[in-house]
Amino acid sequence: MKQRITSFDTFRAIAAFIIVFLHYPLLNPFTDEAQVLVRIAVPYFFMVSGYFHYSTKELKAEKILKELKKLIRLTIIVNIVYLILRLSVKSCYCIQRGQDLHRLWSRVFSQLARPRYIWFNFGLAGHLWYLRAMIFVVILFAIMKKFKLETVVKFSIPLIIIADLCLCKYSKCLYGWHYKRKVLEPLEKFIGVGYSYFFMGYFYHQFEQTEPFEKMKKAITKSPAIPAAMVFVAVILNVQEAKWLESHKWNVQPYNYIGTLLLIIIIFVILSCYKTLGSRTGIHIIGQKYSEYIYFYHVLCGKLFAIFLKGKAIYPYYLKVRPFAVYLTVMFVTMFLIWCRRVLKKKLQLQKI
Repeated sequence: MKQRITSFDTFRAIAAFIIVFLHYPLLNPFTDEAQVLVRIAVPYFFMVSGYFHYSTKELKAEKILKELKKLIRLTIIVNIVYLILRLSVKSCYCIQRGQDLHRLWSRVFSQLARPRYIWFNFGLAGHLWYLRAMIFVVILFAIMKKFKLETVVKFSIPLIIIADLCLCKYSKCLYGWHYKRKVLEPLEKFIGVGYSYFFMGYFYHQFEQTEPFEKMKKAITKSPAIPAAMVFVAVILNVQEAKWLESHKWNVQPYNYIGTLLLIIIIFVILSCYKTLGSRTGIHIIGQKYSEYIYFYHVLCGKLFAIFLKGKAIYPYYLKVRPFAVYLTVMFVTMFLIWCRRVLKKKLQLQKI
């Protein structure tokens, strides 16, 4: 049995918090800098998924179908949860104002019939595009393996990243204008982020089997100061890049920076060189078991907190700890529900005996 890479799980827990922070930031003098750096989280999830898809064995159709079924089932469940939330909240507002509920429900469901929601999951809960993108890249992964297109995919990655930067983040800098977000955002998220980082992770795992990787690993693990310096330099470059674009009014949002790419690659390399990182802290358990739930349900939790706390005396204090409150609440609720399911399962098994 292969030993689990705890460094990846540890950073999964951190990446889940980063995503919560991206949507519910703390208001402080460093918020702008933090919002630049937190863009590494979603690319990391794609990259680590691609990493674990690498195998020297033949591709099994059953395994791919099982994974797609899991992703589709999860997509349906999470979307239903957010649909119930939206209908409940909007219905309450309508009843309070004496508005027509039928018209509201018709408007909500008509929005869900739009191509942007059907194909990309935009419109109900924006962060759920990740699930559609994962379905997309897993299908592409199966096609790549089936038709032996690894070389084509490998050389397409740098071309796509360059095109992504030129058309998105650097469009104002290069051309003085930028394309409509409605057109570019789905392409940027699914291909520029999903496709690129997933297959980067896949080919990085392949690179780990080579001699150059061993040499690189020896150089990086000589001293803890080396990875720390690498991350520090990448962070400074990322922040300075954002400030430079902002100073010229060229910073097109919400796209990734060159620094995002550099920082995520450096972090991933360090994690792969220190595979047991975080194993003594217990943080890796959060990453392994709960990071997925935190990603999917943190927006739900944040909205519920806003509904019940806004206007209350506690609300200003909540805003000071908002990302921590959301993160920990989702984690503990998930722990409780998993425990309940385990207990219920045991009781049902005992009844059968």
